[in-house]
Amino acid sequence: MKITNQKLKLLVEELDLVPKDRLEDAYAFAEKNHRPLAEVLVDMNLMSDDHVGRIIADESGYEFVDLDDVVVPEEVLNIIPRVMAEKQQVIAFERVKDGIKIAMVNPGRLNIINLIEKKTGQPVIPYLTTSDNIESALVNYQQGIQKEFTKIIQENIKPSGGLKPRMCRS
Repeated sequence: MKITNQKLKLLVEELDLVPKDRLEDAYAFAEKNHRPLAEVLVDMNLMSDDHVGRIIADESGYEFVDLDDVVVPEEVLNIIPRVMAEKQQVIAFERVKDGIKIAMVNPGRLNIINLIEKKTGQPVIPYLTTSDNIESALVNYQQGIQKEFTKIIQENIKPSGGLKPRMCRS
């Protein structure tokens, strides 16, 4: 969920998390370069990505999820195709009796939520996460593909170590 640089600056000031002069420098840089203050704070090593994410989540009224701390079952991960996950910055991370928990960079995107609900027939429970968390979680898709590829190779290797012969028709 996006919040303005001004709002984030005020929140960080209120929480007294960054020295005032360093925060002012980061804010000025963000404004001058038309960048989100959240990114600048992380890039300048003034705050962690997760800490900024938690502040934004609290302000926005969403729960925050750190996907690095969650083991995502493959069947849940595959609810959202990799291409969509990457483009829309959204990852399914848990299926519960009340619905599907979805980590999103912008949980206010109702069109994405509605699309997932329509596809699954289950309610979506949106959580806020960071872009870095999404990027880390996208690696799980690659691991799933590698696992499938390894399985296919193993199924096509004879016990003697050779490949199964294939019939060719001319």
